[in-house]
Order: sequence, then structure tokens, then C-alpha cells
Amino acid sequence: YEALMRGFIEKKQKAARGFASVFAPKTRFGIGVRNLVTQFMGLPVVADLALGQSVRDDFALPDYS
Repeated sequence: YEALMRGFIEKKQKAARGFASVFAPKTRFGIGVRNLVTQFMGLPVVADLALGQSVRDDFALPDYS
């Protein structure tokens, strides 16, 4: 399981580190942009532009049953 998941999880962790600053901007302008984008995240076009591939899970686990 670890061998199967390691690359996938490392990629997700790297994306999270790069994306963290978006959630905690340092300027009023940055906070305003973050809040505006967050309000429209329900629209698939906005979500795709804002997040891209970083949060997609194109990964299928084997059937362990």
C-alpha cells in the first residue's frame, strides 16, 4: 500500500505547501482577491482556474475486499 501511495501523497503534499500562501495572504489586496475567488469556487470554471490539477484525485485504489 505504501509503495502504491507514496508518489501520489508526496505530490499532494508538495502542492499543499505551494498553495498554503493563497489561504493566508499578507496584504489587504491579497485578502480581497482570496475572498472573491472563494465566493465563486462553486463555479467549475473558477475552481479549475484557481486550483488547476493540484486538488484532483485521478487515482484509483485497488479493490481490497
